[in-house]
Amino acid sequence: MTGIAPKVSLIMSQSVSYLKALSQVFWSEKVWIPPNTTWAQYEDNYRHFNDIYYSLITAVLLIGVRLTLERYIYAPIGIYLGLRPNHGKSPPHNPLLDTAFRASKAKFSHKQIQGLAKQLDWSERQVQRWVRLKSAQNRPTVLSKFTESAWRCNFYFVSFVYGVYVLWDTISSGEWFYYNFETAFYLALLFSQFFDVQRKDFWAMFVHHVVTL
Repeated sequence: MTGIAPKVSLIMSQSVSYLKALSQVFWSEKVWIPPNTTWAQYEDNYRHFNDIYYSLITAVLLIGVRLTLERYIYAPIGIYLGLRPNHGKSPPHNPLLDTAFRASKAKFSHKQIQGLAKQLDWSERQVQRWVRLKSAQNRPTVLSKFTESAWRCNFYFVSFVYGVYVLWDTISSGEWFYYNFETAFYLALLFSQFFDVQRKDFWAMFVHHVVTL
């Protein structure tokens, strides 16, 4: 037993040395950062976990900027281009169809359509038309899709240009603002996603935003 302890200690020491060497190779300054710079230069400008508070404040500001731009800039442009701000004609109020619509989540079988038509003394086509109009009311308008896409397009463009400018050559305090800017954007998306246009990949994108943060 007395001879095993030194061997274990030696193996552990060698393992630590190998890991340190591997870490130095992996985090080589030649690979990750611009020429003529060192990791020590990043200590003051690097993001720290407590900086998330600044990102939360920035996220609230970004949401405010987005709502302002969508309402006063993007929406008027969309309307000028001919996009409708509403869904068009709405179906007449019908308690029976409303109840069936909610229960079936807008997915009716042909047999259900036939049954509803008999109860209402309508034709099947009338019931189908009512369902189409009702379904259209629950979908986002083309204008709302346009304003959301316009916001994201503008943000990504500004973010890309600013990122290239900040990260191009030397290390500066601008990097802190860049990371704060990006973190705030994904924090804002994390919350606004519940109010934006609902897509099939909702939860996949939600996980994406969390992992990105």
